[in-house]
Amino acid sequence: MYVADLGKAEERKKLVSAAEKAHGPISLLVNNAGISGGGTVDQLEQAEMERIMHLNYTSTVLLTQSIYQTMKQRKDGAIVNVASLSGLRGTYGGTAYAASKFALIGFTHSMAVEAIEHGVRVNAVCPGYVDTEMGRASAQRTADREHRSVSEVVKGSIPSGRMTTSREVANTIAFLLTDAAENIVGESVKLSGGSVLR
Repeated sequence: MYVADLGKAEERKKLVSAAEKAHGPISLLVNNAGISGGGTVDQLEQAEMERIMHLNYTSTVLLTQSIYQTMKQRKDGAIVNVASLSGLRGTYGGTAYAASKFALIGFTHSMAVEAIEHGVRVNAVCPGYVDTEMGRASAQRTADREHRSVSEVVKGSIPSGRMTTSREVANTIAFLLTDAAENIVGESVKLSGGSVLR
């Protein structure tokens, strides 16, 4: 395993080089780096907005760009960007985060129509609350704001009555990387437990 700060160009370059040295040309890419944060519009600070946008969007585009050239030459590859339901609809206090995920979905859609001409599929997954530290913290912020328990927030906003598991997210990503999904192009696959139906 190679750990890298994807916000830094030199570390992205080292990550790609280490992966190619260990495994050969990269044909599958999952962009899963991301951070939450921000706040309501009146609370936002420029540095925080730029930090969120840089990691959630800009560094993803730049990493993808460096790997895509090889995929394009080989006419083979699949890319999955981990976005969010917040990239499909706004959320209270999520202005900066949602903007970064909307940008990531726009990138996914645009790159998908370019890349498929070269045999490279690009899609996104859009989880809602995932049962991870980040997901639980997000649910807790909503619960605090609404003076409810996390359980009440989850059961009241998700028809399935529970958070998505990280395994379910991983399984969806794995499917999108396989040949079974070879004609799924430019999609934003929701993992919402029925909370977002459109």
